[in-house]
Amino acid sequence: MIALHGVLLEHAERLRLSGAELNYEADLRRSASAAYYALLHILVYDTVHFLFPDQTQEAEESRCVTSRRFDHKTTQQFAKSIIGTNSSIFKEYFPTKSDVPGELVDISRAILMLYDDRIDADYVLRDRFRGARVDESVRAARFAFQQWQTLMATDKKSADGFMMALYRTNKEFFDKKDHPRNRRE
Repeated sequence: MIALHGVLLEHAERLRLSGAELNYEADLRRSASAAYYALLHILVYDTVHFLFPDQTQEAEESRCVTSRRFDHKTTQQFAKSIIGTNSSIFKEYFPTKSDVPGELVDISRAILMLYDDRIDADYVLRDRFRGARVDESVRAARFAFQQWQTLMATDKKSADGFMMALYRTNKEFFDKKDHPRNRRE
């Protein structure tokens, strides 16, 4: 069975092709959104499997609960911190900008671009969504996938540092007392 992130990337590609061929703006918009979600899901999937690697029911439940703790805006801010290395959590793993592998910079740029494209595709309806923009989105998602897979295969320490920092950044966001999911009525 193919993981959700792989299915989403294939779906983004199919929607891109059908939207371009048939001039369906809705398919183009959905393609851009699916490209973003594909990248987000591969990073979350690998992170929760890194945190809970066991093949037990308890680990599976922990992966499910933890995967729901990743926030779009927080992940976007995290990506900005990688490019600028201004996050204290990220600095624990990569003290200087030169310590950040190029693959993580590429992935972070893709997160930022795809996040903006998803917001525009889903919410900015006054402007026509163009096929060239979607082509770029799907290409960026594919490239980020490749960069992530390369990093996982060749620099596991950096990949692990990225996953821990991504998790801790999102955990801090959800652990805030005033977070809506933590309020008790």
